[in-house]
Amino acid sequence: PPSTVGRHPLSTRFTARVRVATLAYPDRDSLQAIYTAMVTRMLPATGGISPANLARALLEVYSQVCESFTANDQPHYQFNPRDITEWVKGLTRYQLDGALSLAEAFMHEAARIFRDRLVGQDAADSFNSLLSGVASSHLSFRGETGSWLATTLGASAEDRLSGDAARIRLTKWGME
Repeated sequence: PPSTVGRHPLSTRFTARVRVATLAYPDRDSLQAIYTAMVTRMLPATGGISPANLARALLEVYSQVCESFTANDQPHYQFNPRDITEWVKGLTRYQLDGALSLAEAFMHEAARIFRDRLVGQDAADSFNSLLSGVASSHLSFRGETGSWLATTLGASAEDRLSGDAARIRLTKWGME
């Protein structure tokens, strides 16, 4: 829409001379199928969470973020399905073992992709609330993300210096 930053209405004189094509984002069912397949392929061990439930949770957070935080609030609040793809790709970087669950990685990665863009503590609190609600309903997660962070401190120097993100696994680091 023209109200979005960086987009301007095209004059009829211009559109009479060129062809204009628009491509809409896939609908919710298509996104569900896409991200279920992506999660199944990229995260073979989901720790008891079905790929379909994880994809539903991803899409629920995404749709609530898009509804709650619009470009009318802040010009840079522009979210699209690429954010979900980056979220799934980000989940592959976590070392999911006894110390870090998939649900915790899900919440941490969501905070990095969405909450870090938000302006002000009220928006961050609102995001935390919606994320906790989705995580508890779709992933049966009842924890908190504020007392720890993900780090590469456990990775070897060779892995960190290689520059290959696939070789570096994020581990949980408690802040007490």
